[in-house]
Amino acid sequence: MRLKKLLKEDHIDSSEKISVQQLLVDSFIEEHIHEFVEVEYILSGQGLQTINGCTRKVGRGSLILINYQDRHSIETSGDMDYVNILLEPEFVSHELTGVNHDFDMLAIAAFSDFDRDACPIYPVVEFKGREMLELESLIRTMLDEFKQKRAGYITVLKSYVNILFTAYLRKTMEMLGTDAYRDVRQTVRNVLDYIEAFPSSRLSLKDLAGAGFYNPSYFSRMFREQCGMTVREYLCRLRIQSARKMLEETSLKLYRIAIQAGFGNSSSFYRIFREHVGMTPEEYRKACHGSKGDKK
Repeated sequence: MRLKKLLKEDHIDSSEKISVQQLLVDSFIEEHIHEFVEVEYILSGQGLQTINGCTRKVGRGSLILINYQDRHSIETSGDMDYVNILLEPEFVSHELTGVNHDFDMLAIAAFSDFDRDACPIYPVVEFKGREMLELESLIRTMLDEFKQKRAGYITVLKSYVNILFTAYLRKTMEMLGTDAYRDVRQTVRNVLDYIEAFPSSRLSLKDLAGAGFYNPSYFSRMFREQCGMTVREYLCRLRIQSARKMLEETSLKLYRIAIQAGFGNSSSFYRIFREHVGMTPEEYRKACHGSKGDKK
């Protein structure tokens, strides 16, 4: 199934190279990609942000950086109010981003290796207390500048964007520099390696905690804090992704996909897949290929 692609000419005025809007989402924004860099700041409410298959809970104080061509979706259970900043990369000053390549943004590069090393932790940083209030003041000023379009507003917005990215970088470096965070990051990486080594196993919380020599209760709490979901939810999402890939790219029988994706049996596979995808595995295969899927 082809992802929806958002084009910059539909969302950003070519003479401005930036868009700053306050938006409200109350349910779901389907997975998509875009030709521009997107920065989101959550003003109120809560939701789940999924970028390149990795999901994390976000709320007030969350600053999210989404690179061009990143797969991205949003899910909420109620209203979530956020500021959406869309940028053509050349809008950001070379002093901050470097001059080698338009898309070689320092802020994106700072998180790219981090993202690959620990999938559930993607470009989201959290601001609290005074820092959060200062950031919100900056972002609301950006909203006003973009709306009013007073003389020199583009120059002013460039300065504010540089301040915004500097705040993002400082918070990123602060996170990466703590011993506790490095320990958690290493633990998450170890667990992911373990999951990848046994993709078809019926892994449990006890199994994963034991792989890192952690108490299951402590490991469960730590995993949820870092990933924004429980171990069970993460394993379920991982298995759904694996099953979708096999349905899209292979002609394997459905019972074999159920086993290889780690569901254990066809009935669990059918039930869980339908709950998360909204259709049966066979219906999903037909939608992808336009042909009759395999029977069990």
